[in-house]
Amino acid sequence: LKVSSLDAIGVVTDIDSFETQLNSFSAANNASFSMGGVSNSVNRKKLMDLPEGKKVYAAYRKDTRLYMCTSDAVYFFDNNAYTKVKLPSGVTLSNVFDWSVTSIGVYTVFASRNCTPFALQDGVVDAVKLPGWADADRITRIVSFQNMLVAIGVYMGSTEFPQRVVWSDVAVGNNLPPSWT
Repeated sequence: LKVSSLDAIGVVTDIDSFETQLNSFSAANNASFSMGGVSNSVNRKKLMDLPEGKKVYAAYRKDTRLYMCTSDAVYFFDNNAYTKVKLPSGVTLSNVFDWSVTSIGVYTVFASRNCTPFALQDGVVDAVKLPGWADADRITRIVSFQNMLVAIGVYMGSTEFPQRVVWSDVAVGNNLPPSWT
């Protein structure tokens, strides 16, 4: 189910991210998007209101956190409140509509063709750059596979490699993968 904005109503449950379109909401089990906020579908309890005028372009649930990606910020909902993720130095978000989000170990990884890939550790507010990627590099789609990450549609600086697939090295002991091949 593709939800283009929070003005529409929709629920995504039990759909693997590889079975949805790149810009579909995925991995947000039992969440309803309606009237500018996110609700739990089971009891319709209001979970979160985003700041005025914000639209969600991707939602990702990991354990108790629900991540909400807008065009210029990433928020997470945890402990009945939302928090804005602090981006690492050199990462800026502007007009980001094509989010790709996955998780590996204790990290949630965010990528887009409009920003440098970054990751957020569970229980932390400060994000870090994904190791092995320069400030000008971009990833169209990122997925986790066992204890590795796979990047698809790579931009190296200003050069686009739409069919390039890049594998990370193995992520050991709840760390991000140190390099890519």
